[in-house]
Amino acid sequence: MGDVVNFDGATTLDLGANRALENLKNEDLEGFIIAGYTKGGEEFFSSTYTDASKCLWLTERFKKALLDQENE
Repeated sequence: MGDVVNFDGATTLDLGANRALENLKNEDLEGFIIAGYTKGGEEFFSSTYTDASKCLWLTERFKKALLDQENE
């Protein structure tokens, strides 16, 4: 059987949560915020930052970056 190679290009398909987290292992991150849904449909939030105001500020910056990207 051949080797499986992960596609690292852009795609319109959703990426599974476990694969997305696995892809972060080699990133040189200072910290991160994760927001999503559990398989049961409940909202989920986790962050490496303990300061709620920093989490909110970062979320708003990410939101602006995403909106700016959509306008390109």
